[in-house]
Amino acid sequence: MPEYTEVLACHYTLRRWFDDVKDKTCLKLQGISADGTKAEIQAAKKEDATTRLAQGLVYPLNCTSRIKRGSKTVQQYVWPHIDEQTLGTLDGMVLRDVIRTPRTIVLDFGQYGVQVQLLTHTLAQPYTHEQYHDEIMQVSCIDNRRGFRVGFAFEFEEYTLAFLSADLLISPNWFKMCDPYPHQHIDLYLEWPRFLKAVGGIVQDRHTAGFYAVSRKCQQRLATTAIREEHGHIFGGIGVYTVSEAFARAGLSVFLKQDEVWACPSRTARLCEAVWTIAHRAHTQLRTLIDPCFAGYILAPTIDHRLLYSYWLLVHGKQHVFMPVRTKALLLAYENRLAKQSVWPDGIARGWCRGEDIGLHDVFEPTWIRPALEEKDLSLGQLIFGELDWEVLNDIEPGMSPFLTDPLSATYRELGMLRSSDGRQRDMLTYLHPLTYFDGLFVSDEASRAARAEARLYTSQGQKQLWTILPVFPRYSVSNYSVVVRDPAQLKASRARILTELKKPPKRKPKKPANGPKTKGSKAKPTVEAQALDDEGECGEGTEESPKIILDEDGNPFLSCFKPSSIIAPFDLYSLAPSGERNTKTFVEVVKSLQVAVGPLEYCALGQRVVRAGPKGKDNWMLVVCNDSPRLAEHYLERQRATLARKSKTKSKSAAAAAAATARKRKLKRNATQAALQNVRPDNISPADTQPRPAKRVRLSIDAKLAQGLM
Repeated sequence: MPEYTEVLACHYTLRRWFDDVKDKTCLKLQGISADGTKAEIQAAKKEDATTRLAQGLVYPLNCTSRIKRGSKTVQQYVWPHIDEQTLGTLDGMVLRDVIRTPRTIVLDFGQYGVQVQLLTHTLAQPYTHEQYHDEIMQVSCIDNRRGFRVGFAFEFEEYTLAFLSADLLISPNWFKMCDPYPHQHIDLYLEWPRFLKAVGGIVQDRHTAGFYAVSRKCQQRLATTAIREEHGHIFGGIGVYTVSEAFARAGLSVFLKQDEVWACPSRTARLCEAVWTIAHRAHTQLRTLIDPCFAGYILAPTIDHRLLYSYWLLVHGKQHVFMPVRTKALLLAYENRLAKQSVWPDGIARGWCRGEDIGLHDVFEPTWIRPALEEKDLSLGQLIFGELDWEVLNDIEPGMSPFLTDPLSATYRELGMLRSSDGRQRDMLTYLHPLTYFDGLFVSDEASRAARAEARLYTSQGQKQLWTILPVFPRYSVSNYSVVVRDPAQLKASRARILTELKKPPKRKPKKPANGPKTKGSKAKPTVEAQALDDEGECGEGTEESPKIILDEDGNPFLSCFKPSSIIAPFDLYSLAPSGERNTKTFVEVVKSLQVAVGPLEYCALGQRVVRAGPKGKDNWMLVVCNDSPRLAEHYLERQRATLARKSKTKSKSAAAAAAATARKRKLKRNATQAALQNVRPDNISPADTQPRPAKRVRLSIDAKLAQGLM
């Protein structure tokens, strides 16, 4: 999924070019060209090896071209197709506007338009006629010689607008401009009330289905996955790294299941304010970041330019995360509480319900979402802290706090999850430490970097990596089943319901037939993740005996499992990456390699500034738009190839392996020195070697010299 900041940067790149040239040149669409896939190139070689397609060169398309681009089964034709009918000509198609949605770029050609889905690291570059025809079209994409592939390009009289990627994972959707866009997404920044209403719809749906439904696969899903996949049309632009950033700013664990977020008004509100904060920074500071990176109309950042984006990130791609002292204290308390819950004196592994009832408070820092709480009218501070606490924190007199009129608060009130009998919130469960923020809601810039903690990278086969400062939940923890408000009667009833559900005998799954042909209703063997999601109940369904229920000293339900291995949760599939592996995947290390990191300046098709000799130093550069550019002299090409070879070797030898090699060398050197000293015989030692060393000169400080009268 394209990230919000990346789409905004892509749109700004195109809009900057379009606004400058629309009154100076003709933008009538004259042709469409593209690179072929590996399969298309191989097929073309069998027919005629002399064609441009067979040679891996960009080739022109026409109305008979049937190539498609996109993801798996949802591929779309590159040549315009309207209502499943091919357009025979491009006559009358003039570029009139460049529009964006949170995940797509829309080109308005008058009667028709194309909505381009920027899937994986897709970059749009506006080339001059010479740059496109004399450089890009002359270099083959076979064996990645050019460095990237042309998904498709729209050619005009003087310019060519090309959409570029590493693997042609890009999707064009042609449509009539009078019709709605094929793909609809809510812009959480420009349509904030609509976004809150849509999030309220998610809460309503989950409430109707039943929060914490033990047997529901949906409840087992991680919130980070649900936001990216199930609710991508609402959280448009919140992709792999943005979701980790948002959860860190909201003080949420990336291992929370979706009902643990939606069932808590405070957590949901913090998540919404966190994604707004990220979008707000993109809208207000992005131009300052990328304007110095342009060479003409081409986005061509240097390594120094690319490294600047690391300061935008809180946890993703970091070795350490800076934070206020109070946040570090919350983190240590969080880690200690999880460690305590994982150790039992009798050695029996027990399940336990994670939540605020056991003192497990979210590691939340309001300073990380300060713009969202201060710079817009519709703030969710009342939902985050509770209305009574928000009045105190926000320095508002009692009774003067704005009434909760936003759509999200209205949804929670209608569901009875705010306990607002007199129009005010009371004792709403927030998962926040009650006394942390009353000394001051926000801290200064200096205080926000007073402490630090190591970033954690969690990886899983077939899953996206997750960056966080919080540890994964222990093996035997289950979702918090307590109700949303702290009402003793409701808590008692909730715990009684839990005990009833946990005491139910497990459902026995039918035995699978032995090796034999599949029947019509048989299914393929599920993956490990599917088995985790299908595990009905986090209490160990599938055990031979019913689990034993235990209540702790506070009355919280615990679970003693006879088969602890049967408890499978989605976060069990993730493992903590060693620090060496994490360090190789940090933003700085990735930028220095041939890989691309995350953010608006990380693409394989960026322009390159080739530095030449001269008195101006690094300012004396020449722009090329691809590898092996015909514009470069042979000695420059050799230098470029040597640089690529060096970086490829650096990539293959990880920082962890390099550190291990250095440690081995030091150990061998130390052992050799010790062996040499042991082999020295007394008769071989010269008199000079036996003389005692002179006493080491003691260096006195200024104060000592003054005290001794030496100064």
